[in-house]
Amino acid sequence: MPDNLKMMALMESFKRIYGPVPVGVRWICNVGMNLVNQTPVVKKQLLRQALGERGGLPEAAKVHLA
Repeated sequence: MPDNLKMMALMESFKRIYGPVPVGVRWICNVGMNLVNQTPVVKKQLLRQALGERGGLPEAAKVHLA
């Protein structure tokens, strides 16, 4: 799967995870996000991907200047 599709899937997962879900599922998600936040290498890679520095951005996310 191309990197841009992986990032889109990750963002969609965040949207679904932090939407209306049972308390237990939300707790598990929060624990996972806290682990990512406390792991600088993983956090840096996710941020680089989200900023388009790694793997490119989907066409819909690119800014086209006239």
